[in-house]
Formats: sequence, C-alpha cells, structure tokens
Amino acid sequence: MTTIYCRWQAQSWSAPPSEILSFPVATFIRFHRNHGLLQLTRRPAWETVAGGSTVYLQRLIQSFADRIRLDTGVVKVQRVTGGVVVTDSRGGSSRYDHVVMATHADQALS
Repeated sequence: MTTIYCRWQAQSWSAPPSEILSFPVATFIRFHRNHGLLQLTRRPAWETVAGGSTVYLQRLIQSFADRIRLDTGVVKVQRVTGGVVVTDSRGGSSRYDHVVMATHADQALS
C-alpha cells in the first residue's frame, strides 16, 4: 500500500515584498531571466488553470487521496535492507520500497 505524507500550505510562488530585499540578487535575476520577465518585448504569455492549483492537485491525487496523511510530519526516514522505514510525528512507522521527498532540501533535512 502506498501512503503519501503531505503538509500542504497554500502560498504564492512570489516572496512577500518585505522579504525581497533579503533575497539573493543572483537568484532573483536568474528567476526573472528564466521566466522571460527581463525582456521588454516578446514576453511569454502566462496561462493559468481555471480554479487555481486546487483543480489540478485534486485531479492528480484522485486515485490515492484516501491514503494521504495530512498534517502528519515525518520525523525520521531510515534506509533498511530492501527499502525505507518512515516514522511520523504521531509515532507510526511504515516500510516502503521507495520514498520521494518532494520538498526543498532544507525542509527535507529538518
């Protein structure tokens, strides 16, 4: 059985204005260049999903939504022979063949 741990936080992709000045300049410029935001002409047309990210997330998870553990942090990930044991913040442990950590590195380390 596959169990997915998820701590979903709705947030904007952009940093709040109060944090922009502390953002690394090279990263800020690279982001804007990669997204065509530094171009004065022929800027890319941005498209959005009607209903926002909730719409495509619901479609993505519909086949396994009953196995997602919301608001259950992971406190330990341990490699074992032939797999991985995940221990959650509620004290439960489960063994898996594979684990994907779909988060930023600093969040995964914590």
